[in-house]
Amino acid sequence: ALPIYGKLVAASGFSSEEDNVKETQAFEITTGRPAGPKIVPGGVLMDAKFSHGGSWIALGISTTPDRRPLAFKKSGGSGNVQFWNPRTGQRLGDPIPMPSEPRGLCLHPSGQLIGVYCAADEGVEINVSNRTARVLFNHKLPADPGAMLNNGHCAYSADGGVMAMWGLFQLTHL
Repeated sequence: ALPIYGKLVAASGFSSEEDNVKETQAFEITTGRPAGPKIVPGGVLMDAKFSHGGSWIALGISTTPDRRPLAFKKSGGSGNVQFWNPRTGQRLGDPIPMPSEPRGLCLHPSGQLIGVYCAADEGVEINVSNRTARVLFNHKLPADPGAMLNNGHCAYSADGGVMAMWGLFQLTHL
């Protein structure tokens, strides 16, 4: 996945259990030149979203030590969400722990909330200004190893009143 904001683009995601993205860098779309240094968050980048103004990028990071499918039968793995300045390469505050591996991120239309869909079927919302996380639902389902290549997705409605999460299980949460 390539999160894009206006003139910036950065790589995130994974394509198999041996081919994981562990760093990213923002690039200017028009020139292809780096917009800042490489960002190395200390885990596997599962997803990323730029702020509306491009002043920060939120990264969903897996810290699951063993990402083979058998590891996910017992839990949804582990991870956190991190905020970074894409131009300076500086992390903005401490990582925010998630109930399991964060798979999909979405930005609220106001720019003040980040939605997170986690691997064990949990939905979390992070307040950007104070970095507090609120669990919206927590079904504690064992992660489906077959869904490892489908990150799980989330999106807010245009007015921000509804958030949908889907892709890891046969459920859609609203």
